[in-house]
Formats: sequence, structure tokens, C-alpha cells
Amino acid sequence: MANNNMPSLPTGLVDLAHSLRNPPALRLKRGDEVGLANGLAGIALLPLTLAPLFPEQGWLDVAGSYFARIAQETRERPLSDPGLYHGCCGIAFTLSLLAQQDCRYHNASQALLARLVRQVTSWDWRAQPFLPGQQNFEVIGGVAGILRFLLTQRDEPEVQSALGSLLAYLIWVSEEQERWPHRPERLGAIAKKHYPQGYLDLGLAHGLAGPLAALSLAVLHDYVPSGLREAIERWSTWLVDQQLAMPWGKDWPSVVPLQLHAKDCSPTRSAWCYGTPGIARALWLAGRALADDSLCALAREALASTLRRPAGERNIDEPQICHGVAGLLLICLHFAHDDAASTPGLKEAIPLLTTALCTRWIASYAQMSPGFLTGAVGGALTLIAALTNRESLWDQVLLLS
Repeated sequence: MANNNMPSLPTGLVDLAHSLRNPPALRLKRGDEVGLANGLAGIALLPLTLAPLFPEQGWLDVAGSYFARIAQETRERPLSDPGLYHGCCGIAFTLSLLAQQDCRYHNASQALLARLVRQVTSWDWRAQPFLPGQQNFEVIGGVAGILRFLLTQRDEPEVQSALGSLLAYLIWVSEEQERWPHRPERLGAIAKKHYPQGYLDLGLAHGLAGPLAALSLAVLHDYVPSGLREAIERWSTWLVDQQLAMPWGKDWPSVVPLQLHAKDCSPTRSAWCYGTPGIARALWLAGRALADDSLCALAREALASTLRRPAGERNIDEPQICHGVAGLLLICLHFAHDDAASTPGLKEAIPLLTTALCTRWIASYAQMSPGFLTGAVGGALTLIAALTNRESLWDQVLLLS
């Protein structure tokens, strides 16, 4: 029996949730079976979100069954990657949410957290590139994403040393622009062909907006080691300087080739991973961290520019979080929660984006992969957030708050 105080959810969302009750039956992409991005840890966020809404339907037990399969998979293939979306950190994040609702998982959550801390503190982030073709500082597989999760665990004594080392690393990266680019020797053949001298990545998922958001959130959680505010100022100033003037207002490219300036580039999609929405949120958090009202105002205007951009040119047709309409809607929901009245067009945009997501998601969820970041579960979670107007903890991993 549903909670009568909650809005009804789309039939397709209920159908999807019930189809995912049996994790052993899921066929997942090889190599991505357990992670947060599109594996079991990400899919488990749906039953974890449904559990407090419908406590009599057994969703916590469903979430627990996901971790039983994760335990089996990782016994066979242990995770050496500490990253948020494909490694130990993402599993630790989802397990921590389960432990908050079900104390039976507390010990398992603490044990996995301790393992993550050991991985983080044993790695020399400055000297050793961790991910081929990616940057150690990024959200998806690097330090920015891990830092965001560890901020939620900051009361645990063993976490303090890991937080200190991650913050020190990001501050160190910020100090020299030579440390920011993707160098050609670490690029794949296709990327090297397009960017023979390398490039600077601006996006929230893989680029400099990610560590900017992470450092800003650290300040908002009362971590202010030496050099942190200067790092935030450095990266936010650089990102602001890369903005493009478009007919609809402010916009940003996805990357800037090293031989060019941003003004020589074209705007990218209006998404969470790349484009103005994700960058705007990072700049907003930076403005909050620095108590810089002008930077917050610039971030609001950047989001308003996206909302003025013709919908057909946003290139976010898919009903998913990473590079789809769900990501833009989530960012709008966060801005609305913080400061709805100060962002032109935001109040009107949210119901339109919710309707667009719902329509596209219902039409395609059955053909989508079930995953969180680029799959059906992420779209479903976003719909729940929009339709129930309840605070979500799962979207902390997107570094929106």
C-alpha cells in the first residue's frame, strides 16, 4: 500500500522498480557489473530511494540483495580502483546509504570505508596517473569524486588523513596550469588526432569544474586548509574567462585545445557532464564557498542562459542524468532549492523539464540499460526527486551539493 501523502509515481517507474527486484537476474555490461555508474551499486539507489516512501514494500531487502551480489562479484574480482563511479568509493557510498536505513549493514559499511581509506592514502596521486586517458583530479574516477563521498564520512577518525591528502593534492594541481591539461601522450588515437597538443577539459564529470565543486563543498563542510580558497579562486576565475557569448547568453565549450582559446571553440551540450549547467553549479558552489555574491550571480545568469537556449539546440534528448535532460532538471532543482527567485525562467522551466523527462523516459526506459548515470534508474530517481519534492542524498555523487 502506497503512502497516501506521496504523489503517485508514473506506472513505468513502478514497473521498472519491480523488474529490478532480483539482481542475480540482471545482465550487466562486462567490467561494469558492480560500480556506481551503471552497475549494481548505482541501480541499488532506486530501492534505497523507494524504501522510505513505501516502507511496507520490502525495498530495503531488495537493496540488501544487491549488496549480496556485489559481495559475490568482488570476491571473484576484487576492486583495486578507489574511484567513485567505477571503483570502491561508489560501492561504499551506496552501502553507507543502506546502513543509514538498516543498522544490520553498519559493520559492512565501516569495513568498506576503511578499505577505501587505505586505498586513498597508499596512492601517490601526484606521481602516478591512475586512469588511462583521464585525470587523477576528476569526478568520475579521480580525487574530486572520492573527496565528495569522504566529506559525508568526515566524523570517522580514520577519514581525516584521507581527506587531508586529497585536499592537498587538488590544491597542488591548481597551483600550476601545466598540471591541468590532458597531455597527448596519455590520449587515445582518436583524441590525439583531434587534439594533437592536448586539451583542457572544462566539464563537471572529467574536467576542472569537478575539482572546483569538490573544493568548494569542502569549504562548505568547514574544511579550509592553507591554499584552499586560493585554489577555488584560481579555477573559478579561469572557468569564467572561458565563457562564450551566445545569442541566448553565457555558454561554455566542452574542452579547449591547448593551441586555442575558448573563444575559438563552439558551445557544447547543456548537460551535467559537459556544458553550462554543470559549470554553473560548480561556480555557484564556489561563490558560496568564497562568499562572493557576484560569482553566485554569474552562475545564476549562466543557468538562465541555458534555459533561454532553444531546447532543440541543447542536445540532451535522452532521459538520463549524464548527458540527458535528467541532469539539467536535477541542476535546476538544486538552484531552485537554494535561490529560485533569483534565476530568471527557473520556476517556469522546472515543470516543463519534468514533463519532457517523464514523456521521454516512459517512451524509452524499457529499451535503456538499467544503470544510474546513463541508464533508466538515473532518470527514474530524477523523476522521483522532481515529483515528490523531497531532499535526495543519492545525488551528492553528482557534486551538486
